[in-house]
Amino acid sequence: MSEDEATENPSYLCHIGHAFSISEMHVQQMHLVDRTLSAAWRALNERAEFCRCVMRDAEANGDRAAVARWTELQHEVKLKAEVMRGLIQRGWADLSTDSEGEP
Repeated sequence: MSEDEATENPSYLCHIGHAFSISEMHVQQMHLVDRTLSAAWRALNERAEFCRCVMRDAEANGDRAAVARWTELQHEVKLKAEVMRGLIQRGWADLSTDSEGEP
């Protein structure tokens, strides 16, 4: 991203050249970050479920060492998913007005 200094009003250029006002860039970036965080949260939840399935199989096979490894990994993944969920639920600060009347 770069600032387009050729225009009278502040605008920003994305990596492929689209120009955005401050408000437009603000909204676009918030949506992109929200989608990315949500995708990461879904991936972590899927990983936790995978760990649970592998742990269950190891348990059925009597492999206590594998059960312990996959249980620990599942716990770690769930902790990361909780952090991600917290970020998503927190939302964004209200930047509806600043010194220039933008976001």
